[in-house]
Amino acid sequence: MLTTLSITFGQTMMPIPGHATVYGPWTRGYYFTAPVNFTITGLRVPTDASGSFQHVEVVRFTAGAPPAYSATTNSFVFLAQHYNVNSTTIIPVSIPITAGQTIGVYGGRSSSTGGGCSTSNSYGSCVSPDGYPTTISGSRTTLYRSGYQHDICSTPASNIWYENCSGYYIGRVELYYGTPLSSSYTSFSGKLNDKETEVNLNWAFSNDNYDYCIVERAGNEPYSITPVPVEPLVNEYVNSDGVTIREPIRTLVNTDEWQAKKFVEIGRFNTKQPNFTFTDTKPLVGKSYYRIKRVGKDGNYECSNVIEIEYGVKPSRIVNLYPNPVVNSVQFEFVVSQNGAVTVELYNAQGKEVYSHTTNAITGTNLFMMNMADFKPGNYFLRIRTQDGIVSRKFLVAH
Repeated sequence: MLTTLSITFGQTMMPIPGHATVYGPWTRGYYFTAPVNFTITGLRVPTDASGSFQHVEVVRFTAGAPPAYSATTNSFVFLAQHYNVNSTTIIPVSIPITAGQTIGVYGGRSSSTGGGCSTSNSYGSCVSPDGYPTTISGSRTTLYRSGYQHDICSTPASNIWYENCSGYYIGRVELYYGTPLSSSYTSFSGKLNDKETEVNLNWAFSNDNYDYCIVERAGNEPYSITPVPVEPLVNEYVNSDGVTIREPIRTLVNTDEWQAKKFVEIGRFNTKQPNFTFTDTKPLVGKSYYRIKRVGKDGNYECSNVIEIEYGVKPSRIVNLYPNPVVNSVQFEFVVSQNGAVTVELYNAQGKEVYSHTTNAITGTNLFMMNMADFKPGNYFLRIRTQDGIVSRKFLVAH
């Protein structure tokens, strides 16, 4: 499986309010209008309230911003759903966002998973009744208090609302976005070969202002490292509310840190040419991260974007659901990485469980069929609990 990430060594965290208090179990977060085109490259629930399992969702609203509480909306599509992630680090994603889109981000952490789980999250002050002023790629936007009245670890987002920030707080979920590294890199991509035994990498440069380039790879295990210190650069300005904003600008040289991973050299090119190819003949089992490093004669260097490639492991996932919308019955195909019991659950738009069935699945693709003739029209959320975690899909019943 290949996931091309726009995460670069210079990825930036969108400013969010500092920790003020703790809230739970209902789910909170924020929504905002994208001020520019950008790519969400990472998500993380802070550990101020809890350091246990993190759960994060990103949605795009399709009919404008969510309404003021107690009115709610289900006019949105999921852009990311990550549940029961047993990690305190950033969850890498690649979600392109277009200027003008209304985006919601929600999350929490829980000490357990499955039935009866309950989340908590860090709360931050809104600064003003209108919301929290922030920036993405130097362009200003506002985070608005938003959430829904059930727990993210038990039921996907539904019935989302907005609320004035006067006297309230915003659920803190860190959002990271990619910033262009350099015009020197015109492309970097990779994939498994047809037999899924090797990894093929391809990249190109727009100029030859370098001495040599290196292919680097990191495994999925975190590694404790100390980056080489560089002089911090700061962009400072006063926003429309009179608040002084200080945004760090990271340089493009002298670091070996990305997501606490240790990159090692697996290939080197001493020639200068417009296009390159490289084959990793012995890829690591599991997830690997690849990047290209251009090194100048003075020893300074710049790094490409990082791409993630999974080899030898096929995690649980839903590969097909049809028809959608559903008239009388629905079929879905899902893949599991090992034999064992799975639980198929169905929730309505109000977050109420309306169906649950446990069955045995075999390694590979499994087919499941449900009669939906007696179910009321509307949106439903399918969740399959496997030994790898939870996978989910939204669909519509329209008799």
